[in-house]
Amino acid sequence: MLISPVLAPRVLGKIALVGLASWLGLCASARAQINFDQAATLRWYADNAITSFPIGNSPAGIAFDGACMWVASRNDLNVTKIHVNDGTIERVTDLGTHAGNVAFDGFNIWVVLPDTNQLAKVSAADGVVVGKFQFPPGIKGIAYDGTRIWVSEDRSLSQPGAVWSVDVTTGRAFNGADVGVNPVAMAYDGANLWVVNQDSNTVTKVRGWDATVLGTFAVGTSPSAIAFDGTTMWVTSQGGNSITRLNLNGGKVAGYKVSSPTAIAFDGVDMWVTSSTSNTLMKLNGRDGKLRGTFPAGSAPSAIAFDGANIWVVNGNSGTVSKM
Repeated sequence: MLISPVLAPRVLGKIALVGLASWLGLCASARAQINFDQAATLRWYADNAITSFPIGNSPAGIAFDGACMWVASRNDLNVTKIHVNDGTIERVTDLGTHAGNVAFDGFNIWVVLPDTNQLAKVSAADGVVVGKFQFPPGIKGIAYDGTRIWVSEDRSLSQPGAVWSVDVTTGRAFNGADVGVNPVAMAYDGANLWVVNQDSNTVTKVRGWDATVLGTFAVGTSPSAIAFDGTTMWVTSQGGNSITRLNLNGGKVAGYKVSSPTAIAFDGVDMWVTSSTSNTLMKLNGRDGKLRGTFPAGSAPSAIAFDGANIWVVNGNSGTVSKM
């Protein structure tokens, strides 16, 4: 078809505009389908392949040091350093007693030793035990707030427990606060420590710099773990088959029904939750809590950590850690 030289610029211009509009529409559609948060955390793909690595007898706590995972093995009386890229073991540090929960302070790995009521401080660089520090009976949970290590103390089944802030250089406890019964887990929000009180069905908010108790808030039955998403706290309640989501004033934002949730971790976009009864790992939408997927784990998944790209799950009865 011939186009008049007079009309040609108008016709071709319209064709170009239509083509440009179509191209922009395709780009906008493609952009809408891309989760840029997932891309930023190297999780732009749909595949969730799971690889498991043997780690020892009754693994318990886990922590990431920026390059490797550290896993405490309760019955092997040690803590193991694992490369996150291929799961190879770099070193095993003997602790001489049952090992529990684990935290990283930027330089050292701290391990709860429940049988001897101690915290072990292990150099992340070479695995050398720098020191062991004595605490009252019943220490359980551990967390790091950027300056101090915090450890929780379960005094008895009927008495309020406590949390203590610990100087990372000396290992000395210097600020403490009474919390609920059987404090088992903690998370830090940038200013305050949130303590899960399993036998009180509550969480306690403790100011970080002076250990002042700022409030105690109800959650589900037998809460066991907590994670911070940048604006809200997510608390798993194993006995209540639920997750309670609290704002930083302690108000309930939402509640989600989840089968026997135990450990929980945030990957920058979504929450990952282990279920001890079904031996699975669940991925929940970080915005609305909707289930995005369920994946097999080992037997009795009990702890979880994120390495910036992958989720790691400790399988207590399988003697393995799973990487997804």
